[in-house]
Amino acid sequence: MSLQIANLLLIIAVFLVLIFFVIKDEATQWWFLLVLCFGDYGHLYATYRAVGREYFLDYRRWDFTASMNIGASVVFNVLRWMTVLGGV
Repeated sequence: MSLQIANLLLIIAVFLVLIFFVIKDEATQWWFLLVLCFGDYGHLYATYRAVGREYFLDYRRWDFTASMNIGASVVFNVLRWMTVLGGV
């Protein structure tokens, strides 16, 4: 599972470089961030389905992998929404 996440993050990193450093169109950047915001919810739901409700909601039981999958997704989602809505 961690290799799949690493591959996904690598693909996203390539798109980030292309969209934010090569393509300078603000509308394209905004739409890309909006898609990532909703993609975070898909990632969180897939993790929820994989680990179960009790484990997903009990953050004290999370191991390192779960904390990175769930915790980082939530933090990045909040930051992306703040950027999309103009807060950052």
